[in-house]
Amino acid sequence: MSRTSHANLAILYELTLSIGQTLDLADTCQSFLESLVSQLELEHAAIWLHYHHVFASHKRQGKAPLGATCLCARPTAQSPS
Repeated sequence: MSRTSHANLAILYELTLSIGQTLDLADTCQSFLESLVSQLELEHAAIWLHYHHVFASHKRQGKAPLGATCLCARPTAQSPS
């Protein structure tokens, strides 16, 4: 069943509200993912940040590493028992 444009806008609005509640990046990511997973009924979601954004000062010096880091994920990863 496809969502209407109105429903999509409501979801985007809810996601927008989850951003900017705090200046803490980890808290913002967790809040956004909780809203995203809930609104879209997802089983898994993650936010990845390219190192290029993390190491901006190193990039200017040509030393930025390649790759990305996972800021947060839902559900959180657990090691096998």
